[in-house]
Amino acid sequence: MKKLSKLSLALVLALGVYTVGYSAMAALTFGALTATSDGALTVEAAAASNTIYNAAQVGGTITLGGTAGTGAITLGSSSATQAVAISAGAGAGAVTIANVQVGGSVAVGNAMTTGTFTVGGTLTTGAITLGQTTTGATGTVDIMSAAGVSSTQTVTIGGGTSATAGGKVVNIANGVPGASTTNTVAIGTAGTTTGTVGVTIGSVGAAAHTTAIRGGNGATAITLTPEATAGSIVIGAAAGAGTITLGSSSTTQAVIINGGAGASTTAIANVQVGGSVAVGNAMTTGTFTVGGTLTTGAITLGQTTTGATGTVDIMSAAGVSSTQTVTIGGGTSATAGGKVVNIANGVPGASTTNTVAIGTAGTTTGTVGVTIGSVGAAAHTTAIRGGNGATAITLTPEATAGQIVIGATAGAGAITLGSSSTTQTVNVGTGAGAPTINVATGAAGDLTIGFASSTATGLRLASRRVSLGNKLAHKDCADAACSPTVSEILDSGLFIAAASANRAFTLPTAAQTAGDGAGLVAGLPGTAAVGDTFSFVISNSGASTVTVTAGTGGTQVGNAVIGAAATKVVFCRVTSITTNSETVTCY
Repeated sequence: MKKLSKLSLALVLALGVYTVGYSAMAALTFGALTATSDGALTVEAAAASNTIYNAAQVGGTITLGGTAGTGAITLGSSSATQAVAISAGAGAGAVTIANVQVGGSVAVGNAMTTGTFTVGGTLTTGAITLGQTTTGATGTVDIMSAAGVSSTQTVTIGGGTSATAGGKVVNIANGVPGASTTNTVAIGTAGTTTGTVGVTIGSVGAAAHTTAIRGGNGATAITLTPEATAGSIVIGAAAGAGTITLGSSSTTQAVIINGGAGASTTAIANVQVGGSVAVGNAMTTGTFTVGGTLTTGAITLGQTTTGATGTVDIMSAAGVSSTQTVTIGGGTSATAGGKVVNIANGVPGASTTNTVAIGTAGTTTGTVGVTIGSVGAAAHTTAIRGGNGATAITLTPEATAGQIVIGATAGAGAITLGSSSTTQTVNVGTGAGAPTINVATGAAGDLTIGFASSTATGLRLASRRVSLGNKLAHKDCADAACSPTVSEILDSGLFIAAASANRAFTLPTAAQTAGDGAGLVAGLPGTAAVGDTFSFVISNSGASTVTVTAGTGGTQVGNAVIGAAATKVVFCRVTSITTNSETVTCY
């Protein structure tokens, strides 16, 4: 039997034909509290008519379905467009659907392919809750989680354009986790090697929007990690003009860039052609380290391979009451290895110049001290080398009174000026001024001037060239005529004769013999000059005489005869240096 319970007021069915059981009437009114049927109960209204159920009720309960019912209860099942309204009045009613059952299912619009689902009105201020688990049970809320097939599935949360006041507040997993619990938020994590996952967080509008990503205090509080090893991380827009800040703490903080053990490449501003790169500009203390203690690769500061002029400044700012120290190649080496410091050792190209300036900015105020080479008393070596120019190596004080000191005040090592295996000129005090040259002016010691070579041609004393070497053995003319060579005249300087009869002593030609370089003038050291002099000695131990005869280009002044058991010194002076026509006068 079917029962329609608690018809507290009249059930008015108007504008139609109604059938209860087997009766049909134009209008039917029930005034009783209960209507029962022992069979099916059908309430029908004519087309385009209204059915009003319990319109005047202000209290009580309306129940559709039995307490142990198993049959289906259907509200609205039309093949045409139809509106089904539940709690459609203006009152603040409470609508509950399946809020007592602990199992089963609740489905809304499962078969719909189009249309709109709306939960909450445009003016809703109350809370809308989807899923809540306050007990130990695990709950899951799925929104657009079914697998898509040739379809685009869009989930919008907090969309829509706000008016001039208000805005959108979207909270996801912002509840406070309890002890030993974890809040986990996953966005776009299911992407595989197929398809593309694009995740955008924050506004795409060019305005003063703010996006904040915050973590806790763990080692991985905020992590940006591509799943694939080749994935790139880009921070900053391709045409961005805003500031990008990495680490801006008011307390001690470590900022690590490329801190992994892999052989990575770190590039900072290596594409831009202008602007500036600043590191630690405001630091007053602390340490800058470039390269590790075991670094074997190259560290490059500044490189200009084009026609541009580049400058690398190290400790170049003006100091105020401070000592600025620049150390290159410092530190103590172990028993193997050492320090190799190269400065401007690149090969200059044609019409280019490598310039190295050390301590050049000293003025008349302050003191500039430049030390090159080791200060340790060991077998260290300092080599200063130049090219082949006239000023290849120059030691020149900037002030006229500046002094140059070579050798320590208590030095015991040898000091060598000019020690070449080939022809070389060593000039001391050769300027146009009137120098004072002091050699071996100490209290004691030895002074050696001259040449160890047998081919040396003499030396210059003051403004004259003289032959004082006497390094060759004396020339023994014996009891015969004697015609000494240029080398014997200029280098031996001593001739011994034992004339038993008058013997001739003929000097070499003064002029060069064309092509062979012979001649007394050409044989003198360096470039001959008028006034150059040389001398030699003739000693005759015999009972007769020796007569000196000048060679070609030679002129004799005075008595040229060396008597028996006599010795004479012959002085010769250059009077002409015209090539192949040189002349000398001997006294």
